[in-house]
Amino acid sequence: MEYNFRLMLLAHFPDGRAIHPADFIEPLALRPEDRLVEVFPGGKNGGSARIVFLDLDVTKLDIEDYEQGWSDLYLPVQEYVADWLALRPLEVFEEMRAGGLVVELFVSIEMDQNQMDFLFSPRLLYECGRKNLRIYLITNDIPASALGWTPPPSVEE
Repeated sequence: MEYNFRLMLLAHFPDGRAIHPADFIEPLALRPEDRLVEVFPGGKNGGSARIVFLDLDVTKLDIEDYEQGWSDLYLPVQEYVADWLALRPLEVFEEMRAGGLVVELFVSIEMDQNQMDFLFSPRLLYECGRKNLRIYLITNDIPASALGWTPPPSVEE
């Protein structure tokens, strides 16, 4: 089973300008106690800046975690992100947008020819709405062949 979840705040300039820390990272006033996986400040033309809250390779987890349900793995992180967003003033996001920056919550799910249900936290949706943040959800089906999987021989053979 191959699954990967990512949850991040993503920022970019539609015209391809480089993002600098003063455009995105500094206004958000990151603190040492923030529970962040990684921060990508940008700096390249056409690139994006990211604050990563979750980057979870489920293949590295015990199968019992899966049996309890996916929501046990990602809902607590969504609640944390909702709290984190609530601490940032609305004006910070308005100023970033006024400067031409697109800021959105980005959710990425990669899976191996399977399906999963993804439940959004109402508090996260509320805080994204308050900050006028779009939520970008992308799912990628990883072909089994890319994982080195081949179908078992037919029972009839």
